[in-house]
Amino acid sequence: MNTDSKNSMALPICVDPRSSAVEESLLSSAFSLANARACVRASRLAYESPTITTHRCHVTVIEAGASAVSNAPPDASDESDLSDPSSIANLKSKIENPFAIVAFRGTANLVDFITDAKCWRTAVSFPALRAPNSEFRTPAVHSGFWLALLEIFQPLSEYISSLAPRPLIVTGHSLGGALAQLFTYRWSHANYGPNALFPIAATYTFGQPRCGNRAFADFYDAFHRASTFRCVNEEDVVPRIPGLLAGYRHAGREVFFPSPTLSSTLSSTLSSDSSSEIRRTKFMTKWRTKWAEPTGGFWIDPPWWRKIISDIRGLYRASRRQPIAALGQLLLDHHISNYIERLGL
Repeated sequence: MNTDSKNSMALPICVDPRSSAVEESLLSSAFSLANARACVRASRLAYESPTITTHRCHVTVIEAGASAVSNAPPDASDESDLSDPSSIANLKSKIENPFAIVAFRGTANLVDFITDAKCWRTAVSFPALRAPNSEFRTPAVHSGFWLALLEIFQPLSEYISSLAPRPLIVTGHSLGGALAQLFTYRWSHANYGPNALFPIAATYTFGQPRCGNRAFADFYDAFHRASTFRCVNEEDVVPRIPGLLAGYRHAGREVFFPSPTLSSTLSSTLSSDSSSEIRRTKFMTKWRTKWAEPTGGFWIDPPWWRKIISDIRGLYRASRRQPIAALGQLLLDHHISNYIERLGL
């Protein structure tokens, strides 16, 4: 288990998804563009072809690198299987070691909306473990999310246990992202028999809402922060709920996808005066290299001021639309297709 602290990861990192460099190992606990691409595709597949279904939860399990896996090492120069939306299954021929992706479905029907609405918290502590600096507080999580996870935990555990031992990558979009994070928490700390044979290598979520209080976030981060990545579109409102004032906090590391219109808006604004071309060029160079991300890139653990700018822009943008149009745009900003597009697929 990883015990890296939040303070050791305070500085934001810029990543450019146009880069040709990818992790050769999809089991790396560091952020990997290849992992994010594979996980966002698996998250969409969870909406279309669930492996296990209960009343309140749907999960897709993708096995990769099974007995048919090639003995040849992965070819890092060939990215076709990592960027082609239709070829997750072909990862088998790219990975030397077997693993499985566990993808939770997001909100898709009325039952899921009811699950989302049950936002009171339920205590979920494991007495044998205590996070460093937890001040003996009790971790508590979103009741609706937790009940949905408990409903599918046993059948999912039995399905995973039927596989040959292998590491897991856990993922999900929206509600599925919250369930993925809670599954990582429960699977790793509930002293459940098979979890030693199926360790969680990494967790990737997309547009995930907050799912627990500060004690839960502290506990989770003490063990899983370094290998948990919450991918967030700048204009997606769902990761901002339930609110901070309601006592909820995020866990894991944030991977912040900036609005693709930000740089173009700044550029067009500053170029309105033809005499300002040199000033505009200097400003945009400073913005991209010091304050902001490269065009098309994204932050890992963005600074607080960057997120405040994002919130102000979002409120201004919403205020200029009619209510129905604003609601429609919010849904589009949260849709998984936006995350797929931002990851270059």
